[in-house]
Amino acid sequence: MRNFKMVLFITLIIFCGSLISDMGFSKKKTIDLGKLEKDLNNVSYSFDFYSQKNMLLGSKRTIEVGKEDVIIYDYKDIDLMEIDEASISKDGYVVGNYMIDWASKPHFYKNNSSIVQYIGDDNKVIKALSDLCGKQFAGQE
Repeated sequence: MRNFKMVLFITLIIFCGSLISDMGFSKKKTIDLGKLEKDLNNVSYSFDFYSQKNMLLGSKRTIEVGKEDVIIYDYKDIDLMEIDEASISKDGYVVGNYMIDWASKPHFYKNNSSIVQYIGDDNKVIKALSDLCGKQFAGQE
């Protein structure tokens, strides 16, 4: 077990060292996922790569309100926005085909051609979103 930890530690040092030595302000660093997978498998770690799909059909952007993230889904087609709105349960814990265990209370608002999502309990953020967007259409009070 001790040898395993040592091999893992050395592998991580080498991997991180190569990342740091290649860093530069004018360079963009890309990670070779194939090499990373091979390196992790060599030290008996499994590797699973996935990308997170947007839950809603609108184009997604994240803004910071105070210190809280607020996600805005913008729609060019109001019909798509209404489909997404209908896919969100009244309590905000089901979105489309996904039942979600949020880290905090979900809040969903509509504003013109956007759905605004806030997951949190900061009363100042909730008040600001309510003032701008009106009453939430789904989520927790």
